[in-house]
Amino acid sequence: MVQARVGDGESLRFVTRPGVFAYGQMDLGSRALLTAAEIQPGERILDLGCGAGATGIAAWSAPAGPARHFVDSNVRAAAWPN
Repeated sequence: MVQARVGDGESLRFVTRPGVFAYGQMDLGSRALLTAAEIQPGERILDLGCGAGATGIAAWSAPAGPARHFVDSNVRAAAWPN
């Protein structure tokens, strides 16, 4: 399980899986992207190559529109945990 907070946002906790990008951590590139991102209300979010999903999950907590999608070529990244 990973817990991360970017900037003044809320602290988020999520499960990561072995064999997926950013397993067990929020990588520095994702953290930098989220720090610089300016997500406006009503905008759509696409986390393409989501890996563990940290970037998409953090962006999800922004005041975005209803369309939020996570996509990855790695089946383990896209699988819903049981």
